[in-house]
Amino acid sequence: MLYGKASGHQFGWDGSDLTYEGVVVASEPSCDGVTLNSEECCLYASRYLSGFHEHMCVNIRLGEQERHYVTFWDGTRMAHAQLESPVLGSRDPKLPICVSGDVSPHRISEIGRRYPFARIYVCPIQEPLSALGVLVARMNIDGVHPCRTSFFSKNEDGIEDVVSQEFSKEFEYDCIGRLAGGVSLGIPNVNQICTSPQLPVFYERVLAVGSKVEDRIFMISCSNVDEFFPYEPISLKMYASCSVPVVGVPSESFKKDSGVDTDEVVFFVASDHLPYSATFMNFLSLAGKRRIVESLPLSSVSGIKSVPFFRYDRMYLVNGDWAVQNV
Repeated sequence: MLYGKASGHQFGWDGSDLTYEGVVVASEPSCDGVTLNSEECCLYASRYLSGFHEHMCVNIRLGEQERHYVTFWDGTRMAHAQLESPVLGSRDPKLPICVSGDVSPHRISEIGRRYPFARIYVCPIQEPLSALGVLVARMNIDGVHPCRTSFFSKNEDGIEDVVSQEFSKEFEYDCIGRLAGGVSLGIPNVNQICTSPQLPVFYERVLAVGSKVEDRIFMISCSNVDEFFPYEPISLKMYASCSVPVVGVPSESFKKDSGVDTDEVVFFVASDHLPYSATFMNFLSLAGKRRIVESLPLSSVSGIKSVPFFRYDRMYLVNGDWAVQNV
């Protein structure tokens, strides 16, 4: 078990995969003599989470500073070298690029358009990244190779003194199917089926269609991305958007389906990288013939008399104001 001094997050290794232990009192990182700065922590953690085994570039922005590195396995552990910015795209267009630090939708879109054919992976966790880097450094010494890792866990925490309905224990996707069914009927639902330290794109969000909220992310299926965003590069719509939200120019088809007529929208592509998101979109399409869902901030349910809150094992019907403040 190792800790991240800067953020207070804690990660572990169960012998086969990483585990997220939560936030603890900040403790001195112990890594058997390995001393890392913030950028090195990002490098170690980013490379591991990307799952790329070969040489890869890492683009890091911490504050106003943007740096570029190439990382590689030297036979015993990960090594890295800093690069000049122009070299990142011209050295080898097939070289995968991992982005960390500032992962705002506009910045990711800027990088995607700068390298239109690159395999771009964006680290979905940011604040805990330094803590994870300490642990990954220890693992690299032991010869553990990169692997895509999901820190999502089923949320079965209960809400007391409210009406609830239990889901089927025999059908694993019952919670996702019922969530999609409610959204397809136009009912805003709070998705708390899983918990994670990652960015809240699908979980800890309100899922709805046809909302008037400004701060929203449009989630679509991979099968519709070319139709809805034909002008965006492959690096953006087929790679980066499967990890974090990005900004794109929508097609007329998207505008018709979503009812939104703007030059740019923030969108996310549901995939296996975000557990249950692709399954949810399949259910949504079957239930209501809908191809777009809006992911809204949790605060958008404030003022609604009663809101369905979905946990993994049951649905709770609670007062909107109370839920936002106390759940």
